[in-house]
Amino acid sequence: MCPKCGAANPDNIVYCRNCGAQLPFVGTSAPTSEPEPIFAVEPGAPTGRKLASEVLGGISDERRHPGASPTLMIGGMCAMIAGILAIAMGILFLSGLSVVSSIVGFGSWTVWGVLVGLGEIVLGVLSYAGGTYARKPHNYRMALIGAILGMLGPGFPLGLVAVILIAMCRDEFPDSKPAET
Repeated sequence: MCPKCGAANPDNIVYCRNCGAQLPFVGTSAPTSEPEPIFAVEPGAPTGRKLASEVLGGISDERRHPGASPTLMIGGMCAMIAGILAIAMGILFLSGLSVVSSIVGFGSWTVWGVLVGLGEIVLGVLSYAGGTYARKPHNYRMALIGAILGMLGPGFPLGLVAVILIAMCRDEFPDSKPAET
């Protein structure tokens, strides 16, 4: 239980998934010492996870799955934006082809151009769908495939960030947990 907001959290996490507050240690033995910081941080400055929680804090609970960490939310949003960019590129490509083909005439290169434009749109739709799977952690494979497809279009940097963040949060997906025997 979070002492700040009262939200239920798994025992193995350090920060509250709802508000980002540091949770009290729950385990068999207390840690012996505080780990040395890698870099100096001002007292009271938000940590990366808390900062992400503050950025995403304005999103209502209806739109944010309670099980999704801020890291996973950002990964899903990156995949979705990469998908939107791919859809826009496909539409622009197809509209540019219509202008060129009206001037030059319809040729075999135009058929290939239409296939490339439609392929980019399909790629974008699949990347967007993968991002939605990441924002509401249902299916790890679909979320990761969507992020990888986001790397194939014009949103390569966003797709790469999405792949890294989704892979880091694999344990948050119910289908990636080992079966109890």
